[in-house]
Order: sequence, then structure tokens, then C-alpha cells
Amino acid sequence: MAGIIQGLESLVSQSAVAGAVLNDDSGTDSEQEEEERSAPISIWDDSQVEKYICSTDGWKKWKCLWCQKSFKNWNATKVVAHLSKTRGRDIAVCKANITGKSHAIFYQNLQDAANKKRKRNYNSKECVLQSIESQQDATVTAISISRREKGQTFFTRNNSNDGRRVLENTSVSTMATPITARDSSVASTKPPPRSMMQLTLDVEAPKSSNELLLTVAIADLIHSCGLPFSLADDPKLTRIIKLARGVASTYKTPTRQDVAGRLLEFNYNQLQARHAERLKADAATYGLALYGDGATVKRMPLLNILASGAHLTTAVLEIVDCSGTYFAKSCDCSYFLFSN
Repeated sequence: MAGIIQGLESLVSQSAVAGAVLNDDSGTDSEQEEEERSAPISIWDDSQVEKYICSTDGWKKWKCLWCQKSFKNWNATKVVAHLSKTRGRDIAVCKANITGKSHAIFYQNLQDAANKKRKRNYNSKECVLQSIESQQDATVTAISISRREKGQTFFTRNNSNDGRRVLENTSVSTMATPITARDSSVASTKPPPRSMMQLTLDVEAPKSSNELLLTVAIADLIHSCGLPFSLADDPKLTRIIKLARGVASTYKTPTRQDVAGRLLEFNYNQLQARHAERLKADAATYGLALYGDGATVKRMPLLNILASGAHLTTAVLEIVDCSGTYFAKSCDCSYFLFSN
């Protein structure tokens, strides 16, 4: 114990000596620290940037006092890109000669911070997209396995007008069309016992003029169905559009019965299995935290049972209806973690 105390005292004395040496520095460093403290911390605090509201049209504008140009909208990211002369940010760079080293360093530091934030956001978005793709791919695999085992065809929708039938395993660029004796020139007088299937190519090419129509259709879906506006930035919507590029124009969306039935069951099972796997990873070392909160929906007392692990911050184990019973008698979540 005495040796430990002596070691701590020596560390304290060394820290005090180091602090004295740092404090006994030249006046140049003191001036530099004073300059850093007086430097603006936001681009709007810079003396060469002026924010104002136009009295004629009411637009929020800002003016660069270096090049004397005005721009619409108070967008700090674009202001930094303009002053740091960074191209490719949807704004013209400042063509004036920025005098003063402190201003140039300040602008460049803000731009470097913006680039790091952009990179973090990009990496985070890529992780989310990979997670979505892996979860949806697992659901597709489970559906295919179940279809092969039961010998059933899932999620088909018939069109009584032309007799066409679109299956979930239709090729990306083909569709299946039945040939009957009436519309086939090589059909015999005796109809075949089963309809033959002919693969026809979908030759409709994408058109740039349809981009506005697609944008309006997405906005109309969000507005008319009362969906949150944040859906427009959801990576799952981006994946839907990406996958839609590779299917035939005759693709039929799943029915509401499929969405509310078998598709919901498959998605739920895959998500719960994925959560269980991530919760049990390193659980013997770091442990698990079980917690929850209550809610009342139409006079129905509900209890959300949640869990947190080393690799998953939040997972919903179960939502329990506590009407007319005790929680201890109505819920046992141990099966979720140990039976999967």
C-alpha cells in the first residue's frame, strides 16, 4: 500500500512540473490562444457573412462580403463551401481573394468538419442499407424454402381481363403468358391438357420524363395516405425504387391479404430471430438488460417488454395485454432468448 501511495505522489508531482512548464510559455502562444478564443465558432458569426431577409420578396438571404454576392436560403453548409472554395456543393465558389490567414484556416476547418460529418452519415446509411438488405434477403429465403416444402405458390395475383398470372419467382426481365388454342397459330385442334407458358421480354425502356411523374406519385402516396413525411428519406423506399427498375412492367403488387398475413408473419419471424441472435451474442460476458414501459390504447393497458445487449441497444420482446391479470402471470419472455 505504501508503494502505491508513493507512486501516486510521484505522478502528481510530475504533472505539476509539466503544468508549470506549459504555463511558463512564450507570449506568442498566449496570443495564439487568445486569437483562437476570439475566433467565431459558427459560420454565421463570421464578420464577412451577412444574414438578412429581403424586404421585396421575403426570402431569407445571405451575402458574402468578400465577393459581394447574395444567395437565397440560410444554408450553413453551402456558405462554408462557398467561402472555402469547395466545388461540387451546388453553390458557386467565392472568386474574391480572401485576405487574412485566420479566415482561410477557419473556413477550411469548417469544411473539413463538414466532410467528416458527410462521411459518417454516408457510412451510417450504408450500414442501414446492408441491414435492410440482409433482413429482406433472409425473408425471401424463408419464403422460398416454405414454398418448396409445401409445394405452394405464394403471393400470386390473377388478372381476369387477359388471363395473365405474375408469380413471385418471375424473372427480372420476363413475364409468363399462357397460350390458348385460340391465340396460337400452331395449336392443334385438340387443346392441350395444361396451358403452355411462353416467356416474353419486357422491352419498355426507362424514360427521363417519367422522373417527375414518379416524384409526384411518391408525394401523393405520402400525402393522401397520411404517412410521415420522413418516409421520403427512408432507405427502404430507396430500395423499393431500386428493385422496381429490374421487374417487368406487368408486375402486380401483393394483395392486402398477403401483406397482412403471410408476408407479415415471415417478416416478424425473421426480425425476431435476428434480434435474438444479436442479443445472445456476447451475452455471457456483458449480460443483458430487460426493461419496459406501459401504454394505454383504447382503455387497454399494454406493457412493452424490451431488451438491450452489447450489439443491440433496443429490441421489443413482447407487447403484453395486462387487462384483468397480473403481469407475472401473463408474461414470460425467457422463451424468446433461450428457445430460438
